[in-house]
Amino acid sequence: MAHSRISKLALAVLICSAFTADAARAESFEGVCEMSGIIRHQPPLTDEPAPTDVRGSFSGTCSGAFTDRDGRTRQLSGAPADYEVRDAGGALSCLGGTATGTGSLLFGRGEEIEFSLTERRPAPGLAVVALEGADGGSATVFGTVSPSEDLFELNERCNGAGVRSLRGDGRIVSPGISG
Repeated sequence: MAHSRISKLALAVLICSAFTADAARAESFEGVCEMSGIIRHQPPLTDEPAPTDVRGSFSGTCSGAFTDRDGRTRQLSGAPADYEVRDAGGALSCLGGTATGTGSLLFGRGEEIEFSLTERRPAPGLAVVALEGADGGSATVFGTVSPSEDLFELNERCNGAGVRSLRGDGRIVSPGISG
């Protein structure tokens, strides 16, 4: 009798875990996002490479296909979204550098795709960021200094006390990222 109860309990656990695994799908996105926001550096960037912590907060819109945790796909066209960079750092200067870290893409219904990132700044004012989804896939962010920034003033800060924050624009392109 006890053996029968244990067998039934084990079967119930297996069935429940099968439903839990199915329900735990990661959200995914395939498409393009246009974002603008603020990048913060600590310590401020100067012309000399130095270990620097980076944070970024961007808002904008995305168009493409979004698949939720239940496996339902919906088409997005100009849907509000955010791009957050946290826990990133590396050897950076006003002239370039490389940083690694983590972040997330946030969509309007509380949906989130987490990722790790590698940011390369090949030249002043440019960034190419490779995103790897926590559950697979990838995206690339093509970033530039915002046209609203005064480039002469940025150059003065780079040569002086440093650039603590600046406005930037980014275009995120993904063949499919999941996280």
